[in-house]
Amino acid sequence: MNKICEDELNDIYAAFDCFQERFLKKKKSIFSDNEIFTKENLEKILKHFVEKPDESDSSFDDKIKKQLGEAQEAHELFAHIIWLWSLVASDMKQESKINDVNKWLGDEYKIVEDSPFFFDHGIMSTGQYHKTNKPAELIYIIRFLDKVLDNSEANYKDIITNGVDSEIEKQEVKIGNSTKKVAMYNILLHLFAPNDYPSIASFGHKEKIISFFGMHFDITFDTDDLDDKFKKVWDSCVEEYGDKYPYTWKDLYKDKEFNKFDFYNPDLAYLWKSDIVLESKNMILHGAPGTGKTYSVENSIKNRLGFLKTQNANEQFKLVQFHPSYSYEDFIDGIKPSGLNEDGYMKFELVNGEFKKMCILAAKELKDNPDNPKKFYFVADEINRAELSRVFGELLLCLEDDKRLRYENDKWYGTKVKTQNSALWKEDHAVIIEDGQYYFGVPENLYFIGTMNDIDRSVDSFDMALRRRFFWKHYQCNYDVISEKFSSDNNIEKYVEICKKLNNFISSDKGFNLGKSYELGHAYFIKITNINSTQINKLWGNHIEPLLKEYLRSEYNENEIQKKLKDAKEIFTLPKNKQ
Repeated sequence: MNKICEDELNDIYAAFDCFQERFLKKKKSIFSDNEIFTKENLEKILKHFVEKPDESDSSFDDKIKKQLGEAQEAHELFAHIIWLWSLVASDMKQESKINDVNKWLGDEYKIVEDSPFFFDHGIMSTGQYHKTNKPAELIYIIRFLDKVLDNSEANYKDIITNGVDSEIEKQEVKIGNSTKKVAMYNILLHLFAPNDYPSIASFGHKEKIISFFGMHFDITFDTDDLDDKFKKVWDSCVEEYGDKYPYTWKDLYKDKEFNKFDFYNPDLAYLWKSDIVLESKNMILHGAPGTGKTYSVENSIKNRLGFLKTQNANEQFKLVQFHPSYSYEDFIDGIKPSGLNEDGYMKFELVNGEFKKMCILAAKELKDNPDNPKKFYFVADEINRAELSRVFGELLLCLEDDKRLRYENDKWYGTKVKTQNSALWKEDHAVIIEDGQYYFGVPENLYFIGTMNDIDRSVDSFDMALRRRFFWKHYQCNYDVISEKFSSDNNIEKYVEICKKLNNFISSDKGFNLGKSYELGHAYFIKITNINSTQINKLWGNHIEPLLKEYLRSEYNENEIQKKLKDAKEIFTLPKNKQ
């Protein structure tokens, strides 16, 4: 292979710099001496791959080869697009990256293992989304390259931040009739300007970091731009922690200025990765079973409070499981037995419910520290299993954001109400006391979070008055959790693929036709200890098949159920020649 760059390509950044000089500026291939970065070659890819997407069931590679035909220079250009898509990924094997590129190169240019443009490591965790979103990610790169050819003098970073497709958001591309958000936006910004943009591919990871540390440092954001918010969080973390959380990936990069603080350091990552983004003070986390709704919210909040040394999870966090017998008396207050009196008769007293207890604590904190109060979290697990209108009673109004209690200038503001038991209240029954009167209200420093499975028959217990007061956050199977759990297993990509196919079979009209609410969450798929046929068969027989049988019982007769399950089991099997 001809020497392409004068300096040895020791790391990914050096390889990308060479790519900029050789390919973007000189229009030449990094795999040969061919001049391939031309408008003619790119137009073929734009015309056949971008503007006329193949919606058939053929494999990804077969569809593109059919679309591009025999144009070898266009194929070699496409090899660079594939290379750029996979360059930074730490969760793609070097062998897989080389094989993906070699599919598009002529025999004389095939990549060998010691190529200077391929590495046995990555600099970002790109996750399963980057792989499943591959067509959109490639289209983004193609649109970017088209902009570069149209304006060779333009700054590459400016092309990205101004948007490669003027008709949609700058982080998105159009594919068919829909738009897709792409990780390549974050990846390219970091490669072109590593000191200004973090080595984080995932928008979700950025949002979680901003949410967790924004709340931790009580940062006020005066912008909606994600990267501007991230910069504020980064500066606060560097100032607070210095070198306490050093770079933990490839040592090759640890001394780079932009890696002096690492959000992926294990001592830090578990905090924000488990964090839920609290878009509202009233939230419902809903989705299919096994998607980690309760687990996520409990671990997220406990980790958050545990990280903040001045907080107390035992006091500020409460998880209550709702059920058909759960009532207003359990939630707000009620008259309950309290033992026997001197004459042996049952005594009764007014007892505060779990939610009112937390409201009292939150109000006290708000009054003592109105500028920076501690936050409280009440989690109603399986919230839809209770008769909600009876549980909330007349107090639903108090939950609304603009009705929340706040304390300013030694005075309470917000909705203050009497309840059905107010006449029996003493001082310790009131959330706030004003002018000698006792009131109930929901303080602004309290988060109310409910969890529910979409398939529960009691889902209709949420009437419109309840629904409109909550922010609804949908949870679905997170295949990245599966990938991280079995990251060192050679069969991980095949396993994730059969998990996806099984869920698609459950939801689509080509399978069970049950809809996405019946798909399985990642908690089911990580029950195995390692990826092999024996473990997968046990998982199927002990956990998945019984559940799917219950799903199908009301839809099909016994013979049809057995046939459907057999078809599903064939899908949820590792290919024999790939194990």
